[in-house]
Amino acid sequence: MNRAPWEYLFIGFNTDNFAPIFDMTWRFAFAMLLVAVVFYNFQGRRMRNYAVFLDLNEWLLWTSIGVFSLLLMYAVFGFDFIFVLPTMVGGAILFAWIRFVHFPSAHPGLRGATGPPALLPALQDGAPRGHDPQPLDGQVEAPPPRSRPDRDASYRGSPQQAALSGHGDPPVRCRIPAP
Repeated sequence: MNRAPWEYLFIGFNTDNFAPIFDMTWRFAFAMLLVAVVFYNFQGRRMRNYAVFLDLNEWLLWTSIGVFSLLLMYAVFGFDFIFVLPTMVGGAILFAWIRFVHFPSAHPGLRGATGPPALLPALQDGAPRGHDPQPLDGQVEAPPPRSRPDRDASYRGSPQQAALSGHGDPPVRCRIPAP
């Protein structure tokens, strides 16, 4: 170390100037960018009924794309370290803010709950996407079953309508006299 610490801020971020951290930084940024995209795609399918988790994953995806793409760009083009350091620190702070402040428990029914086991009931409550789930301390009522024309006594449709909808006996088109 033959320079003052503040002098490192104004030299290019490359292998010659930052040998101990340069390769580690760009490899980590590239790997985390790929992991974020893959994680978002798999979690999007798995958690499609839980809007809160999808919002959390989307925030993390776009933050990952922004932070890790900037770090890759800084490594490829040799930007000064004064750009690299705030991106690393600011990105870490932003990830922590997203997870622990903006989405504190990642589920409205789990306010105040702590630890990974608290997430298990959130994954089992079956709330559709965009629906605010019921509190976990109360019972969630099932919706009433949908009525079907062939089982509902109040159905007033004609036999032709029932046949077209796939319910009931087919309509009689003509009568054939019995021999």
